[in-house]
Amino acid sequence: MRRALVPILVFVYATALLAEPAAAGGNWLDFRRDGGPSRAGAWGVVNVGEAVVARTTVWIHGAELRRQLEGTTFYAWLAPPSDDLFEEPRLPVGSIRLAPFQLRWASERVVVVKARFTVPQVPSDNYEILVCDDPCTFPGFGESVMAWPTVVQTPTERRLLALTTQRRSEIRTLHRRLAHEVERAEALQAELDAAMLDHRTVARTDTARIAALEAELARLRQASVPEAPEPASWPLVLGWAVAVATLAFALGVLGARRRRSPGSIVAPDTVPEDLKRLEHAR
Repeated sequence: MRRALVPILVFVYATALLAEPAAAGGNWLDFRRDGGPSRAGAWGVVNVGEAVVARTTVWIHGAELRRQLEGTTFYAWLAPPSDDLFEEPRLPVGSIRLAPFQLRWASERVVVVKARFTVPQVPSDNYEILVCDDPCTFPGFGESVMAWPTVVQTPTERRLLALTTQRRSEIRTLHRRLAHEVERAEALQAELDAAMLDHRTVARTDTARIAALEAELARLRQASVPEAPEPASWPLVLGWAVAVATLAFALGVLGARRRRSPGSIVAPDTVPEDLKRLEHAR
């Protein structure tokens, strides 16, 4: 059960690191190599014979708890992994006492705890560091304070395992980034498909509008051309023209004949004056 809580504890631990030390709760021991700045963390890798410093900051709730802490010696215990929560004053079978914790009070309610020890000769495996007095009657510092180191046999093995752990972490990070990029690429592809569909829809609409406008233009051009007379009206007009011309010609001929007819000449019954003057002149 304790292993199942590790992912949750990792998240809480990362959040606690961003807070002030006095508010961190002191639930995780931070491993550092004694005499150097190298930090292994609460889930670090240590090797047999390595000098290690385990420290954390604890928030103390109440004066009674402070008096109890000041009157008790607490030890770091190396315990084999267990599925039981370390809440009762009972250490797992096979636990090894490592070193006492030194308490340095930073304020009335904040105490810095630190223990220096050498990793004992144990088989390579995952272990837990627990805090309790001896005999164990008061676990932690009023809280569940622990760590989860991995013990190996040599510094070379420690470096290789640490490098493997780092590479695995980097691979997990790359997998998350890859999944994010794949999701982003799929979203972009969906946007592109939607844009292409809109483009095709607009293209079809524009093609239909162009065809309609061309048809309207052709109709307007056809309407602007004058209509030619129907072929059947020309013979009728020509016939009427010939008839009128024939009638005019006939009337003209008839009039001319009437003017030339003898019966139409009338002899005067008197002598014209001009003839009389001519006669006198002779």
